[in-house]
Amino acid sequence: MRIHDHLQSICTKKVATLLENTNRRNFGNVNYKDGLKFAILNEPSIEIEVISNSSFAIYEGSSALPDINGATLTESRICEFVMGSRRVSNQYSNVEKAKESSISSPWLLVTAYYCSFFAINEISRMLDKIPLGLDSNDQKQLIARIKGDPAKISQFTNTNPNNFIGKPRGGKIVFDSIGEKPHAAAWSNAQEIMKRINNEKGWPELAKYIKLFEGNQWKIPSQTRNEWNYKYADYFSTRGEKEAVIFKKLIGNSPGAHSWFHSAKPTDESSNAASIAVICELFSKAVISSYNALFDTGILQGK
Repeated sequence: MRIHDHLQSICTKKVATLLENTNRRNFGNVNYKDGLKFAILNEPSIEIEVISNSSFAIYEGSSALPDINGATLTESRICEFVMGSRRVSNQYSNVEKAKESSISSPWLLVTAYYCSFFAINEISRMLDKIPLGLDSNDQKQLIARIKGDPAKISQFTNTNPNNFIGKPRGGKIVFDSIGEKPHAAAWSNAQEIMKRINNEKGWPELAKYIKLFEGNQWKIPSQTRNEWNYKYADYFSTRGEKEAVIFKKLIGNSPGAHSWFHSAKPTDESSNAASIAVICELFSKAVISSYNALFDTGILQGK
């Protein structure tokens, strides 16, 4: 499927571009201390500057000559994608095992949902829309390191935001708060990604994906996840098994999922449930394929 192939290419090319800023090639043995969040909170070479009560910027170098292409930021971003891709791969394996074990449909759907959520975040990273979540200890570390106008720092401390999307801006990566809804933000990013590809390629099938993430005709994925996991207890009964028939046929079947979605309409809960299989197959397979291509072609080493 050409959308899958394009998403894979986006991720692979972005990593290759980032590699131009570092001599490191072995990214096999990485852990959370190699990732971007740890670097932001701990690496002295990274400067953190308050922007407003809900945003901050990071960069290497000086405020007068900020640099987002230094070795520390570059390597931490690559490590983040490597770790995230492995998480997607492991989660997809969990989806396959759950389906084989005949687990109840709501748990299978939720497992597939999180695989999709992890995957779209990795794709977003490679398109310079970088999700960042902070717990209370992370926030304390950030505030201890942040520099800039004392009044703005005080406002930022009082607001205490914990979920952000970072974008390159003016030689810095600026992280803006997205409030308390990282899942809604992820699917908003997904829609923006589809619109961006549509502007470049004009492929007619993209229109349905754009509609999928609008939340008008189709329910956005996080709403479907909430209904199956929390809202309706009777999904854990015969009702759920009935509504999940199409979903269970499509999960693990990428060609079938994409073929079904081409002509599908959001007519009932069964269709919304099946859409989770569609995005799981699209986004997770694109990330996994990119990860494999990066190591199999020798762009990255140490797999």
